[in-house]
Amino acid sequence: MGDLVIKAANGRFHVDERQRPDSLLIDEMILQALVRFLERNFEKGGGGRLLDAGAGSRPYLPVYEEFFASVVSIDIPGSPHDIAGLDVAGTLHCLPFRDGEFDCILCTEVFEHLHDPLLAMKECGRVLKHGGRLFMSTPFFNPLHEIPHDYYRYTPFAIKHIAACSGLRAVSIGEKGGEGAFALMYVTYLWLRLWLKLLERFGKASSFSGSVLTYLTIVLPQKIYLGLWKARSGQSDVGACDKLITGKFSTITLGYTAVLEKNAAPVFAEMERL
Repeated sequence: MGDLVIKAANGRFHVDERQRPDSLLIDEMILQALVRFLERNFEKGGGGRLLDAGAGSRPYLPVYEEFFASVVSIDIPGSPHDIAGLDVAGTLHCLPFRDGEFDCILCTEVFEHLHDPLLAMKECGRVLKHGGRLFMSTPFFNPLHEIPHDYYRYTPFAIKHIAACSGLRAVSIGEKGGEGAFALMYVTYLWLRLWLKLLERFGKASSFSGSVLTYLTIVLPQKIYLGLWKARSGQSDVGACDKLITGKFSTITLGYTAVLEKNAAPVFAEMERL
């Protein structure tokens, strides 16, 4: 993947559009949600310990390493990503850590690849300290990927359910765009498949990422949507779990980001309201 996340001169982070131009929209939404999560819950230069679960090539390391005294990354040995920089090889179904070892867990675009997501969530809850928080992101409308290990898509209700069954409380659940984002990515996906077939036919597939046509037809529309999305009022995901009760979630979205917290008291009673 390379250096997916780049720190700009003004200190803010953004996604390198040259790495994965077709998924700029999703990558940027996850990044900005993660930045908000860290800034609201932790202090730069503070202590604590973070687990990057399903870390792959650790694309978010430049973002979270400023907030913790110690960070640990883990992924499966057969990961399709570049895992040369990983700290630990292992599975989320059986984390090789002590109970309550981490103040924070990061788990982005991983749970769709887990054959037993409830067991993995319970393991995350086990190694998280009481009061610790887990930031996760999952796809909803998304093409099959990393075949054959692409098992599930999650609604916000499912996220809250497996969290509650694991002793975690859903603090917030936010959407990765709405109908407009879905329409944009669907059209981009179809156009991308057609264009790559044409480039492969003429032996020019390697010119895809850096071309002007790529920028104008794939990157620029996503940047325009992101600008509109960020400018919308109410982009904060604080209190977004209320939408589970009021039904104000979009029926179509690219996916969700969620913040879960480990509480000393059981949270199973929350399920009675669903």
